[in-house]
Amino acid sequence: MINKVIANKLRLCFHASNKQNEAATSFQVAIQRRRDQNLMDLAAGAWGSYRYLIRMFDPIQQTRIQRVGLLRGPKANGDIISKKSDYGWDKCTSNINEGRNGDYLYLCWKKIEV
Repeated sequence: MINKVIANKLRLCFHASNKQNEAATSFQVAIQRRRDQNLMDLAAGAWGSYRYLIRMFDPIQQTRIQRVGLLRGPKANGDIISKKSDYGWDKCTSNINEGRNGDYLYLCWKKIEV
């Protein structure tokens, strides 16, 4: 779960792999009204839509994800996604908190060539 109340207790667990055909190439955030029994709701226990993080794999890409982290910032300071490279990130998901009144929140990652 990812929400402001428990954010300091959040753990992102990812499986590391040396196999190129198993390594993620990106992640997507899916925000939907209906629950998906096959996915874990990032906002479990919070109001509103169900929010899911989906691992993507593109075998044609010559890069894989090496490191991940959360990028969070208050809406009062503007969208922080434009500063992702200042924090060392190559790519980020869309705003996990889209449609909410809270902070901007993104899962970001650093990629390496394979």
